[in-house]
Amino acid sequence: MTGQQNTILSFDASNAWMEPDDFHQSFVDEEQEILFIHFSKLDKKLAREVLAWRNHPEIRRWMYNKDLISEEDHFEFLQQLPRQRHRFYWLVKEGDKNLGVIDLSNCKGGESEWGFYLNPKYLGGGKAIRLFHHALYFFFQKIRLNKVYGYVACENTNSLLLNELFDMQRTALMPKRHKGVIHWYAKYELNRGEYLSRNLRLSAARRKLTGSQSALRRKRQEIRLRQLLIQAFGRPSLPFIKDTDEHNGIVDSVPVTNSIQLSHFCSLLQENFEVSLEIPDLLSYQKLSDLLKDIRK
Repeated sequence: MTGQQNTILSFDASNAWMEPDDFHQSFVDEEQEILFIHFSKLDKKLAREVLAWRNHPEIRRWMYNKDLISEEDHFEFLQQLPRQRHRFYWLVKEGDKNLGVIDLSNCKGGESEWGFYLNPKYLGGGKAIRLFHHALYFFFQKIRLNKVYGYVACENTNSLLLNELFDMQRTALMPKRHKGVIHWYAKYELNRGEYLSRNLRLSAARRKLTGSQSALRRKRQEIRLRQLLIQAFGRPSLPFIKDTDEHNGIVDSVPVTNSIQLSHFCSLLQENFEVSLEIPDLLSYQKLSDLLKDIRK
């Protein structure tokens, strides 16, 4: 689309670490029939298709920038993308299926933030697991990044579970402000050594999804509890204690005296988990993990 030659590089296990200047190209995994098409190489039809995915309500609701992107701005972005040194985008094509988009940003020193979004036609169809798998394989096996990390909205249950299925480590919970509204995000990361040592494969993630319903249910419960905390208190932790459990990155202590908030949270626990607590019972908890244990009983 930009007039540049669409060179497509094959996967080669002997490839050493690639410099970011070399990322602005397309790649192919011939064995798995996966094509990673760099955004600057998209024809106009594919470029418009990608824009439609990005602007789909169920996709952009989880973006940092939740605004609609105009076609003019989209094509201008694609034109200048090859000049970027820290941002990279690829359309992931599996056989004849356009699965979705993966991207890298803030890329430096072998580490990068990453993100993805699925082709909306595949929402709810299990394709997100395949896209996630292909992304990690690409980052660690092809371009040999040392570490990737990403931020997932705490309300985005499906994406949070995907990170858990692929053994990404949650290292923090943090707020980000957009147009005056605070949104909470979980930070997940994984380094190349852990990826290789755990032999993370698509089949393993599928087994975890289908074969360990109790573990999956526990993860869902924790995610839902964090969502209820945000709903009641505006933060994904109990605000009346110093909650440093599980590297969530929240260490401040803000005493709560608002009985309305506390009562509301108790009601939410009853509605969602059938756990009956009075305000004094709630205030007796010293750790969020203790509350989670009682929910799971």
